[in-house]
Amino acid sequence: MIIAINTSDNERTAGLLDFFSASVSPENGCVNIDYENLDQVPSICRILVEADIDIFSISMFDPDQIPRP
Repeated sequence: MIIAINTSDNERTAGLLDFFSASVSPENGCVNIDYENLDQVPSICRILVEADIDIFSISMFDPDQIPRP
């Protein structure tokens, strides 16, 4: 599963969450984070809050559900 997070500092967010395979998406500018289970999402948010990064939005999606052309 993947979450797309838009924050006050997306580049820094991607760096802090690199161990989750995080990267800034060129398509939407959000940080896409690959996670293994839903229990990891609160930990991801906690890391960002403790680093004083504002979270503007979080979207969860399954990459297998994205329509391909």
